[in-house]
Amino acid sequence: MALCWGGGEQSIHGTRLMLRINRIIVIVSVVACLGVVQFVCLVVAAIRAYPGGAGYAFFGNFLSDLGRSDTPDSMLFNGAIIVLGLCLFPFFGALLATGMDGTTSTKVTAVAGMISALGLIGIGLTPYDRYFVAHHVALALWIGPMFVVVFAYVAAVAKEQETSSCLLAISAAMVIAILSYALIGTRGGYIAMQKATVALSFVWFAMIGVRVIRTAVYHVSQRHLILRREAQGYMELLKQGHRKGTRRRR
Repeated sequence: MALCWGGGEQSIHGTRLMLRINRIIVIVSVVACLGVVQFVCLVVAAIRAYPGGAGYAFFGNFLSDLGRSDTPDSMLFNGAIIVLGLCLFPFFGALLATGMDGTTSTKVTAVAGMISALGLIGIGLTPYDRYFVAHHVALALWIGPMFVVVFAYVAAVAKEQETSSCLLAISAAMVIAILSYALIGTRGGYIAMQKATVALSFVWFAMIGVRVIRTAVYHVSQRHLILRREAQGYMELLKQGHRKGTRRRR
């Protein structure tokens, strides 16, 4: 009977641990989504604050132009991209720390995502007009691992029957945009593909974030039900043991 009780305790503790893990995943997913939202809002503000007679030209300026150290909008842009990286890093870190489904694809997604988040932080810390080489190294650290993240995540969910065709389409578009960004070879093409890559990455991540949050919330609700059932079963075992002990004393 003691073994049964111990097993019940271990099962309940295991369920509680999974509840904590899923709650952590929900929290870091929400934080990551908020990081994306703040980035979009502050970039819009930085574009409006961009100096010069013609202002910021959407198809004539790189996003990095917003972060030049001699412009009043640089603090908005650089701060926004640093915060974005800081918000995304724990999301991918949680995927790695919790193990999720334990597959190699998920681990690759997590590690590549963490490196990509560090690249974003590096971009914000190295305005290209002051740290040209370091800025482009940080840019490579963002875009290269992001390419790996897309492939690895799609591979991780490809076996699931409910995999969204929309997610696969956005992933394919992101791969094309990233490759075009790397290979197109003209300034106008770089500018267009940079913005396309950023926009698609936000849409892609929003879909991933919602998917992860929905899955984690579902698991939390199911774990609560399991925990209640296991606790009830454990209490019943305790009552049975108490009754048997009472009979023996008699």
